[in-house]
Amino acid sequence: MPMLHANLLRALLPVMACLWLAPPVLAATFEVKDTEVEKGKIAVEINNAVFSGFPLNAERLRSSHEFLFGYGFTSWLAVSGKINFDKPTADDFQVSTAGVEAIATLKKFENGLGIAWFTGADFRVHRDETNTVTFGPVVQLGTEKTQVLINPFFAKTFGKNREHGLEFSLAWALKQEVSEGIALGIEGYSVFPDIGNNPGADFQEHRIGPVLYLERSLGTKAKSAARGLSIKDSGGAADGKDAGGPKLLVEIGVLFGLTGATQGTAFKIKGGITF
Repeated sequence: MPMLHANLLRALLPVMACLWLAPPVLAATFEVKDTEVEKGKIAVEINNAVFSGFPLNAERLRSSHEFLFGYGFTSWLAVSGKINFDKPTADDFQVSTAGVEAIATLKKFENGLGIAWFTGADFRVHRDETNTVTFGPVVQLGTEKTQVLINPFFAKTFGKNREHGLEFSLAWALKQEVSEGIALGIEGYSVFPDIGNNPGADFQEHRIGPVLYLERSLGTKAKSAARGLSIKDSGGAADGKDAGGPKLLVEIGVLFGLTGATQGTAFKIKGGITF
């Protein structure tokens, strides 16, 4: 009998560890931030992720959605309000969190380098969620045609359902413009749940996959044809080609999970209008 109990305990240990380490925050959309900030610019975005394939340690999340409204208060500070919705596999569609985020540009994207600082706060709406503060640098490298974006962020939870430790996440993107208004890229996302007591790869999230980027000018003041992904152009009139006007931005990608804590596949669909 003691041997049976010992074997049963060993069999349950991975499941208990999964439940203990699984974060209560479900919201999981995918976006790599850039350093672009423009005074007076309004951004309306819808960011969606749909998941399939659930290894033992992965969150049972069918889909996640983020609605965001942002405004450039100055030439270096943009602030956004947002609300997140989730659909767990065994529960109803729910409002999860609401929050605010800000990007402060420290160095404009020029001479191959842009640097900004990101700070965000998400507050629990659903009873199973928690409050989270996220912060870290945004680094942008490359040229107007080829860009590398890096987001090394830290997150700390507080209040009800809070977690111990400091989470580290790394999001990155490599983009290459292939024609006017069209770019191809690769994005990667990693989450280390507690950098002070990291549980190992079986409880870390790692995913990578291809992404298609589309951009089209909608305003009469801008070119009627699709435009490229030039940071100076999208910032508005930096080179005199664009006098402003709304733009449609679309990102479509598929991200593949690499660990037992990551859903097998995540489909990313993001749409936005800036004006």
